Amino acid sequence: MLGCDLTGRASYTTTIAWTRCAPTFDRVIRAARLMQTHKVESINEPREFNTLKDDLIDHLYRKSSLKLLYSPALRAYSQPKENERDFRMRLSQTTREKRDEEVDSLNQRYEIRLRTLQDRLRRAQSTVG
Repeated sequence: MLGCDLTGRASYTTTIAWTRCAPTFDRVIRAARLMQTHKVESINEPREFNTLKDDLIDHLYRKSSLKLLYSPALRAYSQPKENERDFRMRLSQTTREKRDEEVDSLNQRYEIRLRTLQDRLRRAQSTVG
């Protein structure tokens, strides 16, 4: 899905595997279904548990996906289940914060230069007058 972020650059919807996202209730249900598929009656042994865990990770990686929005300008992904409006609002807030930081740094840098020039002007006026 192609969209446009707040800076006017294209943003893309990206698919990320579930294994890179936070656990959800859906994943627990899928794990239970996977256990039923494998007819696992108990997972008391670490080997059985690790095998089941690896199968679950593989299953989730291959069968599940999550669509996320992406802003290339800010290199930011939307959160799982975050709608486009909230994502744009978060991008807007981040952009404003970055802008404010840059304005503050510019003000500090040029404030020093302005003071220096004002001091020179005052000294020049005092020597002339």
